[in-house]
Amino acid sequence: MRVVAGAIFGQGLWRLRNGRKEYREVSMRVFLTGATGVVGRRLVPLLQNAGHEVTAAVRTTVARAELTTKGVRAIEVNLFDSAGGCLQCRR
Repeated sequence: MRVVAGAIFGQGLWRLRNGRKEYREVSMRVFLTGATGVVGRRLVPLLQNAGHEVTAAVRTTVARAELTTKGVRAIEVNLFDSAGGCLQCRR
């Protein structure tokens, strides 16, 4: 387990079931803005190494190409366009 910027990243989740501790793998679909920024550049590989599926909102085709080569689903959106931005994220 690693702690980065106050968040805890691990590979699974412990829970009690029928009085016994049980471990199960957890994977999330994460939507990220700022994936090419200072924190995002470090956060994306951590999320991927933890087994999560990362989707990122980007503003330029250059940023989209950069993230796509790293295995991130990148969506080029204008976050200030409320109608267009929401439609792209739902796909």
